[in-house]
Amino acid sequence: MPLFCKQCKGRRLPKTTKPENITLWLCENCKNFVNSEDFIVREAQSSEYDESQEDYKKWVKSIPPTEGTKDSFRF
Repeated sequence: MPLFCKQCKGRRLPKTTKPENITLWLCENCKNFVNSEDFIVREAQSSEYDESQEDYKKWVKSIPPTEGTKDSFRF
């Protein structure tokens, strides 16, 4: 699973494509998509990148708040 980019060591976010029903991974820094075998498929369009960032922000907001335990998320 390609969680981190080989080029910039940045984080990748999963993005599912509907017609093919496969998951492509979008690098936050390089703005390119890779498949599950870690091969670059294509560059992301600006609308795709913006949509992915909005989805990520919604996901972060959906995480329930913790009471400061050592298992809490750090943002």
